[in-house]
Amino acid sequence: MKRWSRKAYASMHTRCVIHVGRRIGAACGSEKVGGGRAVLLAAICLVVFGLFFFVELVPMTGVLSAVLVPFGAAPSPRNRWGSDTTTTINFAVRSFAFRDMSETDKQREHELHVRRVEERLREAQRRPRADAALVVKGETDPNAFRMTVPSGGAAVQPVDAVVDGVALVRRPGTAPLPRLRTMWRTFTPAELYELYDALDIIYSFVNGSEANHHYRKQLRAGCGAHILGLEKRHFLSGNASAASPSHLKAEGKDLPPLLAELTTQCPIYRSILGKRNGELLKHFGGAENTLRVDDRDRETDELRHSLRSVEQHMPWHRGRVVMVSPGHHPTWVDGAKNFLAGMCGDARVQALRTSGTHLRVTTVHQDAVMPYGMRLTVDSHVIEQHLWRVRNVTPVHVYMNDDYFVNRGVAITDLFNEYGGTIVRTEGGNVAAGWKGDSSVSWVQGVANTELFNIVNLEHLPEDFIPKELLARWRGMLTRGADKNLSDGRRLFSSLKAKVDRAVAAARLRGIGLGGGAAAADEEMEQEARYILAFSEMLEAASTSSYWDAAFSAASAPTVLPAGRHKSLLKHYLTTHAPFVYCTNMFRHWSVRFRDDFAYADFHHRHRLARDLFMPFVYNAFIMARPWEASAKFLPYLLELKEAMEVAAAEASAAVTRSPQAETLPFIDALRERYTHHFARHAPNVSIFLDNTDGCAPATLYRNPAAEVMYMRVTNDIAANRRIMDDIQQRHPLYFNANAGFNTAEAADQLRRFLQSKFPTPVYLEAEVADGHTRAAAGAEDGALRRLFGDLMALPVVGVVSYEEGVCPLVRSLALAFAGHHLGGVRVSVEQHGGATLREARAALRHRVVSAMPAPACRYSERVSVGSAARGEGIADVARRAIGGAGAGVVLPSTCGGGAGLRVRGFVVDARTPGAPVRSAAALRDALAVPAQTLSLEDFRAVAVGPSEGDVVLVVSRADADAKAVHWVNGASESDLLVTYPLPVEAYEDMSAEVRWSVP
Repeated sequence: MKRWSRKAYASMHTRCVIHVGRRIGAACGSEKVGGGRAVLLAAICLVVFGLFFFVELVPMTGVLSAVLVPFGAAPSPRNRWGSDTTTTINFAVRSFAFRDMSETDKQREHELHVRRVEERLREAQRRPRADAALVVKGETDPNAFRMTVPSGGAAVQPVDAVVDGVALVRRPGTAPLPRLRTMWRTFTPAELYELYDALDIIYSFVNGSEANHHYRKQLRAGCGAHILGLEKRHFLSGNASAASPSHLKAEGKDLPPLLAELTTQCPIYRSILGKRNGELLKHFGGAENTLRVDDRDRETDELRHSLRSVEQHMPWHRGRVVMVSPGHHPTWVDGAKNFLAGMCGDARVQALRTSGTHLRVTTVHQDAVMPYGMRLTVDSHVIEQHLWRVRNVTPVHVYMNDDYFVNRGVAITDLFNEYGGTIVRTEGGNVAAGWKGDSSVSWVQGVANTELFNIVNLEHLPEDFIPKELLARWRGMLTRGADKNLSDGRRLFSSLKAKVDRAVAAARLRGIGLGGGAAAADEEMEQEARYILAFSEMLEAASTSSYWDAAFSAASAPTVLPAGRHKSLLKHYLTTHAPFVYCTNMFRHWSVRFRDDFAYADFHHRHRLARDLFMPFVYNAFIMARPWEASAKFLPYLLELKEAMEVAAAEASAAVTRSPQAETLPFIDALRERYTHHFARHAPNVSIFLDNTDGCAPATLYRNPAAEVMYMRVTNDIAANRRIMDDIQQRHPLYFNANAGFNTAEAADQLRRFLQSKFPTPVYLEAEVADGHTRAAAGAEDGALRRLFGDLMALPVVGVVSYEEGVCPLVRSLALAFAGHHLGGVRVSVEQHGGATLREARAALRHRVVSAMPAPACRYSERVSVGSAARGEGIADVARRAIGGAGAGVVLPSTCGGGAGLRVRGFVVDARTPGAPVRSAAALRDALAVPAQTLSLEDFRAVAVGPSEGDVVLVVSRADADAKAVHWVNGASESDLLVTYPLPVEAYEDMSAEVRWSVP
């Protein structure tokens, strides 16, 4: 007993066990028996404790669930994300957003979850399983959201986000911004379809063999540094004109100073001097040019098959398909269908219109979305920063490279989660560290550089940080515009009230929203109107030629990236090569907040560099960490927050200085107490709705293999290509890509055959190809469209401009506007407004932005004539005089809906300058504008020209740009716009004429 007693008192637990054992032994008549019973009891306790520990551990990890399931029960099935699936999930624990739901809503969400589970299990049985490594709940991760309590105080309610189907809590220690409230709701799949089935799909597309693109690319490669140097020197010197008066009458025979300098610095430019228009076109667009195309720009029919994959696997899509390119339209698109099917067509076409078949693809010139003066670029990273500027873009859009493919059926829930948030798909690995990229074109260096940008802005700097230079600039701008916005704000109130009421009614979190009755509601509406108008001014200022000031000014405020390697506390993952689902407002927010970063890159990075910002990485980091920042109210709220802090600090300091200090209250504590009191009086309140129209909705991230994306790089190795193609067939991912790394015809043919086998069904808009030539598909119905289209394309085009410098760009823009199908004449009228010439206006206003890229001036053929128009003359009068009695016109058939029976006499492009002559620097940037996209019949409006009411011209005008979603490219000079359309157009210009150069 002595030895036993020495061990027995090792713990209180052991003492209790022995005490119980002795009592049992006494009852049994033997203390020895009691000791044995105590040992048995202790063993039983340990076993029970161990079982309890594992029972609690298993639900958290999910690792041993298959081992410890009850006897006779099967383990829960595995879904395609790799996490355990159950139809009895506790939503209140799984996601915080379910906590305050009504019982009816919880039951609805539960039933929806059960259906999703059943669908995923059925799908898993049809294809190989792809289990993903899970992010364990509780691991530090940026995927988290927060919401302040109704009072707007400092207490935080963490809201889980989802990664690979596993909830993650918000990073500890992240303090909320004062009185910033976020609200969101959940959606059923049916509601998501209703909201987002018409989202825009935006492609980036490059055909490296197209002449204008090749011309710009070669000049940038051979002369880019010299061209940018001349433009920068001209801007900083403050020169008002690039050409001296002696050169203005030289008719191109003598070179102006800027171009004369390039002859000594740029061999490519020097080699094409003295050529004729036809020779120039052949040099940059002939067969030998096709052989010089690099891997990145080689066209192997990827875009055609990508669009097929979209129509095949996303039949629910009803939105636009927009292709942003350097100015070329896919040659395989049937011109007649693309121009007419949106408005004209028989019963078959009408049925296609209602079934979701795409009846139009719109090619937009990339220069139309790029900032003024920054357009000579082949840097796709820079261009991606501005794709959100596509006119009337939807709140969420899908961005695709032309080599991305949809491999199987995609539902709306593959793009959006239950909050309406975008689904982010990444590779399995995370970015190891961030550092400043070098001057190379290395992808690894670029990823590290972007990661450092994310670390600095999401971790090193506080969320309310605004650089001093930016703060001063915004304050000065908004102060100047305060009175002007007052009446605009009042007009907004009626529309804002309906929005606020709807959002509050839809919020799932009870007690969060507007309080205090009608007065508080009116006050919040007024504040929202003020914030929205303030942001609109900030956005407008960030989109003008102040980009140039930001690129060169010492007062600009780009993000300062520190030296050394930095590891993120948050986890950012490598992006996949798959369609990117983007909340548009996040890009809009960056264009203002990081305008100076973008401006520097836009000017200095004209080809891909490691110091670019890789936009998919930036989007993934910000959308998972701070979706509310996308709101138009966020930056104005920060400005008022800064002002409240400054006022509270001044008032607290004055109050503490005046009042005698109590011995029991230290000075710093008194100052803090006073500051808190005064700050509470001045701090703004703001409610941000995470609905993709205000802030962005909370996102969900899937990592490979849960992302179900495969990367394919096609090289000259035919056997290796076949292996990866077979792997795609076997694994059947949701998306895959075809990255071009080949330069042989054999590899190109192999890729075409593979894509044809995957996506054999042509889309409605395709034209058949026979013997290397594109021709429209046969059939009586399509034949009627082709005949109507051919008749329309033979009609004249009348252009109207306010300045003579706008004539040449307008004529060349018609090649893209009509996709090369126009066969009629062109008659341009120059408005005689009695003001100064555009060159004189640039000199008077000391315009400093100039294009130094050499561009041939127009030498017209007999199909083009130039005349004059009186100031204020109506479009009908200009068109009537220009067309005269030429032709009988084309009658639109009964299948053309509201246009049926109209006799079309011609087309009119109204490119007149609003308020000409220009008298301000802001107006000068928009003095000239020409169409920058392919046009279709629905882009025009009919204007009667007589003699009968049905005799009309079809007009596309700058004034209708927003209503019709037509893109125009603007500029202050002819040379500005000839950057966009640099080469002669064979249909309208004299190919035998010697090249003359436009004068900057």
